[in-house]
Amino acid sequence: MQAYNPPLSGRSQFQGVLLDFNERVSVVSQEVRNAVERFSKSALQMYPDYSTLNRAVARYAGVHANQVLPTNGSDQAIDVAFRTFTKKGSEVIIPVPTFSLLMQSAVKQRVKIRTVAYQAPSFQFPLEEVLLLMCKKTRMVVICNPNNPTGTHVSLEGISAIAEKLKEGVVLVDEAYFEYLGVTAVSLIEKYPNLIITRTLSKAFGLPSIRFGYLVASEEHIKECKKIRDPYDVNMLASEVAKVALNAPSYATNYAKTVMTKSKLILERFFEKNGIVYCPSSANFILFKPFHTPREVYETLKSNGILTRLQKQSGLEQWLRVSIGRVPDSLRFVSVYKSKILNIPQKVAFVDRDGTLIKEPQDTYQVDRLDDLELLSGTVNGLQKLVREGYVLVMVTNQDGLGSDSYPMHAFNEVQGALMKELLDSGIVFSDVLVCPHKKTDGCACRKPKLGLVTSILERIKIDKKNSVMFGDRSSDEQFANAIGVHFQKVVANGSFYHSVRMYFDLKRASAKSLTNSKSPKVNLISEHAPAKSAELQAVILTDTEDVHLGNPDKSLEGVSLDENTLLEDSEAALNYVVKNKGISEDSILLYGFSLGSVPALYLATNSRYFFKFPAVILEAPFSSASSLIQGSAGLPIPNGWLNKTNFDNSTRVKEWKKPFLLFGALNDSTSRFRDNANVVFENSSSTKKKLITTESGHTHIISKLTKKVYVDTLRAWLNEDVLPYKLK
Repeated sequence: MQAYNPPLSGRSQFQGVLLDFNERVSVVSQEVRNAVERFSKSALQMYPDYSTLNRAVARYAGVHANQVLPTNGSDQAIDVAFRTFTKKGSEVIIPVPTFSLLMQSAVKQRVKIRTVAYQAPSFQFPLEEVLLLMCKKTRMVVICNPNNPTGTHVSLEGISAIAEKLKEGVVLVDEAYFEYLGVTAVSLIEKYPNLIITRTLSKAFGLPSIRFGYLVASEEHIKECKKIRDPYDVNMLASEVAKVALNAPSYATNYAKTVMTKSKLILERFFEKNGIVYCPSSANFILFKPFHTPREVYETLKSNGILTRLQKQSGLEQWLRVSIGRVPDSLRFVSVYKSKILNIPQKVAFVDRDGTLIKEPQDTYQVDRLDDLELLSGTVNGLQKLVREGYVLVMVTNQDGLGSDSYPMHAFNEVQGALMKELLDSGIVFSDVLVCPHKKTDGCACRKPKLGLVTSILERIKIDKKNSVMFGDRSSDEQFANAIGVHFQKVVANGSFYHSVRMYFDLKRASAKSLTNSKSPKVNLISEHAPAKSAELQAVILTDTEDVHLGNPDKSLEGVSLDENTLLEDSEAALNYVVKNKGISEDSILLYGFSLGSVPALYLATNSRYFFKFPAVILEAPFSSASSLIQGSAGLPIPNGWLNKTNFDNSTRVKEWKKPFLLFGALNDSTSRFRDNANVVFENSSSTKKKLITTESGHTHIISKLTKKVYVDTLRAWLNEDVLPYKLK
């Protein structure tokens, strides 16, 4: 017999994600950690007293205290069961492949082993074969449920059938992973007293280091097992920690639920989408068969910070096993596998935190108290949109002086933990959260816009730079995006994140869907016919149906997206195209306002009768140009004082105006705000006005001076879901 030598060498020093031993990958509860601390201060000279421990185990297992036996890990529980109920030459049936210690215990006991094979690729429990193999000589049938390494399980009906037939022996059921399966055979013991169940706290409870397991069986069988187990095999530290864990097991059961309902789905969908054969699992691991050799995949993953488990058992030589941990761990596995093994470029959304996802105080610029944590408008919807579109989410944030007395680490961790939990509850997970703790004066290499924080990601992930993006509210975020070579999407500081996400996808669609073709359409421009000249003529849906309103998609407002190359006649052509060909009904126009984001659009609005059907035509543009353009134009009513910041009334309500109107304001990302559907807060910055417009007169000069950034920033400020759509009836 060869000794069982688990591949532990170098694991403790491995810098990466450990997905090889089916361990819990997140920390245990605070109550458990407190128990360890209390024990270190206790009277270590005392022998263990298991009376309260037995009661804690029994309560958790749902049996009487005389039906449990604590052991030094479930390995000892298995060994005790074999030594108690078998002897040299006993016939034992073991379905294979299975947990190595089950086979090793059988070999040590010198029993006669009869194997039945789990058949690839489904690896379902071979119930019929086991029943056929059982005979009068059978003294034990061994079941690992769920089975390690296949992850498959046998039903309670199957276990009952085996226990019913095995009159002169015992059925040993190893339930090391039952918290993940959610089904246990304990309830069958009363009817089938020949059932012996072994369990551990090494998996869902995350306590492999204390080596604690236990047996559950009938009172008579427990008495027999006690004759084999030594009286003090469970040390007192393990006893004290186990009691605390079993008396408050929610941290383990909640972890198992997250693994099975969130993390596992990520891996399964990845395997299915990419045609990788895998075995459907009822535990926190998945057995899969890669296209490449398992050794090649194993080494590639290892070199990129992920440990998996090679399989040596007969029939599994072409398979790998990966443990399922937290959602970020699954996402990291997928991103590395795609980039390094399948050579698939990844769409990555780098996202700033403060002022982009959560409200940033404008006095301290530091969110260091839980009471100050406030998700900005559209944060959840925007991130969910990115997840649906297949983006890997990476948070990159500068936290000045983190770890100092003025900004202690625990303050950041409390806020960050609450933020991550709230996002996780909405199905949002960042594969990486990268934090620079230094101040600007420290001159570090990791502070944005430097790339020190993302060096490992750039090496680990093959980024699809054309379709990747950085969302942020500062110039350093833009410089960071430029350094990586991805698109930068400006977010209004403390504004709506969803608005910026929607703008990003609108611009992507606009660039992909041009109306221009070899047959240049003739369009009606005021009273003349003119060709559509721009090669970038764009008529696109400004919002997805789900973003516009719930209900009848036929009444979803569709609109026009313009860029700096869009000529006036092209704008008119795009508008005509949308109104005539995209199914905008009069009801839709009456119910929803239309958002304009550039001076060409303003000119179009004031010269097009289509816009008289809209209850609200909203524009943000510099004062001087807007004033000169609209004076004496289409006769749209403009409230007195609206061209004068000092006379603007913040309480003015959109719904009070029964006819179309224009609302003006100079663009400034840090001061231009929408607050809610009813109130519009308006601020102006003279420096912005000077930057965006020249003193030259005339529409043509103004239009020609517009830059792409002006267009994008202006349109972004007004495509805000808090304002549009706005139901006026």
